[in-house]
Amino acid sequence: MKKTKLMSVLALTAMISATTVPVSAAPETATAGTEVTYTANSAAPDQADWLVSYPKEAVLSDYNTTADTGVSLNFKLLDKLGSQDYSGDRSVTISVKNYGTGLDMDGTSGTVVMGIADDQRSELTNPNFTVGTMVKKGSGTENASTGYAYLKSTTNPEGTYTKNVTFTFTDDAV
Repeated sequence: MKKTKLMSVLALTAMISATTVPVSAAPETATAGTEVTYTANSAAPDQADWLVSYPKEAVLSDYNTTADTGVSLNFKLLDKLGSQDYSGDRSVTISVKNYGTGLDMDGTSGTVVMGIADDQRSELTNPNFTVGTMVKKGSGTENASTGYAYLKSTTNPEGTYTKNVTFTFTDDAV
């Protein structure tokens, strides 16, 4: 009998996702499970009229040692319906959660710290660690912003290192 495992992550504002998963089993019965998470007092109406296109992955190399040679992290502000250039009135700020003085990357041995720079190629600073702000597109690229990922420091690195970076997108209505 084969079992299908399903990992499900729910909750980004008041969004709930339902997924149907086929189950293979003996002809008489089959069972499967989905983990559902609820956080008390978490409901918030989704009043945003925007969405953000953001990079799914970025690959750093030994060349990417400064913000000037860093890997581009391209963001674009779009209309929620239709995914066209944003036409609303809100501004959306991009920030990096838990940045501190850099992000320790996970790897096999040695240490690697990733830096992230803002759209002016300056390292992110406290208090908000802001990458950039995007608004309705006028005649230029106001609805886009670019951050830069780079190797801030390395000490005896061996193998491959990774880090999941959490970006926060906040509009001026908050």
